[in-house]
Amino acid sequence: MSGGAGLWAEERGGFLVLQLRVQPRGKRDAVLDLHDGRLRIQLNAPPVDDKANEALKTLLAHEFGVPRQSVKITQGEKSRRKTVSLPIPSDRPAWFTQLKTGIAATGTSL
Repeated sequence: MSGGAGLWAEERGGFLVLQLRVQPRGKRDAVLDLHDGRLRIQLNAPPVDDKANEALKTLLAHEFGVPRQSVKITQGEKSRRKTVSLPIPSDRPAWFTQLKTGIAATGTSL
């Protein structure tokens, strides 16, 4: 983990906004850790034909318990560095709280 004191998650106008570093063609779909102030996510899907973006939306919808269609990529659609917004969830996954409080996370996968 390369640490990261950056503002990788914040609430803005009823939405949770996440700063991400996405790694396509990984072994599995997983939330990993913080890297350079961004939440690092590994996706099994390749970065072609929008497959990685679709996998990202599915993973985040599952992790936060929100409808998949409510997860929006607002910046970086063709980049590994992305900004994503989703409705503020009522519950947050354990890894989210651990990373926000500085506790090392072990990663979670689908």
